Amino acid sequence: MKKLIFLLLYGAFLGWGFACKQSSNDEAIITNTLSEQESRKITYFTLEEALKSPQKVYKLSLTGNDLTALPTSIGTLSNLEELNLSGNQLRVLPQEIKKLKKLKKIYLGDNPNLDLAQILAILGHLPALEYLNLYNAHLEDMPKELGLLVHLKELQLANNQLKTLPMEVEHLQKLLVLNLNKNQIHEFPLSIKNLTQLKTIHLKDNPQNEIEQARVTELLPDAQVIF
Repeated sequence: MKKLIFLLLYGAFLGWGFACKQSSNDEAIITNTLSEQESRKITYFTLEEALKSPQKVYKLSLTGNDLTALPTSIGTLSNLEELNLSGNQLRVLPQEIKKLKKLKKIYLGDNPNLDLAQILAILGHLPALEYLNLYNAHLEDMPKELGLLVHLKELQLANNQLKTLPMEVEHLQKLLVLNLNKNQIHEFPLSIKNLTQLKTIHLKDNPQNEIEQARVTELLPDAQVIF
């Protein structure tokens, strides 16, 4: 009888120990999940700080630092989703940017010396890139490499000196929003009609005449054209 009672008590003790261990494991999983969720809300403002825990960096803002180049170490931020490089003096991007396979948004506005062909060629290797901002980047021409950004959904090109877009713009089949406010656009390539997913195109403060405005509206019958 005593042996039976002992066995029952011992079994209950083992069950309690397993339950405690399982509870501890569950708490650890929850803690790790919350940690990742919280990490997504944090914006890092220096590369030095970001490189201390590169796998936890989802947003990095280096805006307004007069940077002329980025270090190759930026390629170690493999989970980076948003990168703000506006307000600098960048000309090119390092090849290591191609490693940022999860990058969704990049801001390059207010960089007056961009080698845009080189930059677009680099960005064309990013399968998750959906948003590109080149506001006030002193652009006069848009190179054909624009057509490499086939996953792009929003393109911000306001406040530049662009006169037209390359015919390769037709490859941006997922584009939903195109902002060309405050440029010198006077004529679009015929290939723009192939942007069948485009929902909104902003064309305020451009020198199109009424004939070209009517032509754009006809080429993009499903888009809201805002003059």
